[in-house]
Amino acid sequence: MTLSPTEATRGIRHWRPPSSCVDWYKRIEQLRPTQADPQEAPWVHVVVRKINLPASRITVSHGAIPQIRMPAMTINFAVADTARLATLHEGDEVDIQCEHGGGVVRVVNFRM
Repeated sequence: MTLSPTEATRGIRHWRPPSSCVDWYKRIEQLRPTQADPQEAPWVHVVVRKINLPASRITVSHGAIPQIRMPAMTINFAVADTARLATLHEGDEVDIQCEHGGGVVRVVNFRM
């Protein structure tokens, strides 16, 4: 027995037919924060809290980042260049630049 969409949803409140994945992704992209120049990620002043060389990760504390609407926090990031990561120490104050791709945010540049 096959039911029509109307029959299948009878009694279900607030049901809406599913939109295509493309429409859904477009709506999500509209909700993402924007930067003045998408090619130039903001430089953020941070304090290094922990370094994990084998995993190529760094934990940092930073102030609010208004360009991407991010509050102040302590957060763990993947690092693109492990060699540069090895030059840092816990407690160092540096500027970092991150990129967002494939659902992952990673540090791509350091500035002492």
